[in-house]
Amino acid sequence: MDFHPFTPFDNNAAQNKVWDWLKQAFRQDEGVAYYRYPIFRRIGQLQREPDILLLHRELGLWVIECKGCCIRNIVSIQGHDWTMQEWHSESEAPIAQAEDQMFAVQNKLTERRETRGLVSCNFRVALPFVRWKEWQDREFDANPVTQGTVLVYEDLTPAALRNNLTEAAQCHTNLNGVQGR
Repeated sequence: MDFHPFTPFDNNAAQNKVWDWLKQAFRQDEGVAYYRYPIFRRIGQLQREPDILLLHRELGLWVIECKGCCIRNIVSIQGHDWTMQEWHSESEAPIAQAEDQMFAVQNKLTERRETRGLVSCNFRVALPFVRWKEWQDREFDANPVTQGTVLVYEDLTPAALRNNLTEAAQCHTNLNGVQGR
């Protein structure tokens, strides 16, 4: 797989950690991955910038939104709204953010007949500094919105990340009856 850039150009610890794990997990696969891939509107204005964009021959397109928060930063999760404390903002909506970024990429692909319907599109939120036990202790694992969408530390190590995306892509294929090419 090609990784662009191979070495991240910033100091975002969460994004850098997930990027490193992604490179380890998929280095032998066919595809391309981008760190902070800019998506522009037709008029040249920046529309979105997914933290990580993965285009895998077999697993489809993946947008991964990385958040560097710890469990103590998350007060509550109500639907898409996360109430935060000791964080740069009082609220976050990382699942909606990842979904919006995925749709921005998908819209770019569907506006051209040549690329319409060729790839399945998916998204996840990565929390590399949150452990599964912490997540479970706060009962965030029981929230239907976060189930399968939020990946914590144990889900993000190279082998686990590969398994998670593979299983999700297979599930997506089974639900839709067809997988993107």
